Amino acid sequence: MQEQETLTTRMKSEICPCCKTPVTPPRMSLREMAASAVCGGLLLSILIPAGWMMAQWAERQERQLLERMVWREPLDEWIGFLHPCTSNQILAE
Repeated sequence: MQEQETLTTRMKSEICPCCKTPVTPPRMSLREMAASAVCGGLLLSILIPAGWMMAQWAERQERQLLERMVWREPLDEWIGFLHPCTSNQILAE
């Protein structure tokens, strides 16, 4: 039963609804298949490095964003806090 339904659906899709002539899809020639393969290879050879470069750029932007978010104390205040005599010597140099 189900096999007959799929066969009739397939047959309906292969017949033109207006003129009732059978419609067969054209087969690809070897030249078209070769052109498709070459174009697909070219597309992949462009998209793969572009994707890698975008991933590197996103990682670098993420690092820069995180570095800007980190709060840093000025170094001069820490040097003076550790030892007042050495901080004057370091600053004088």
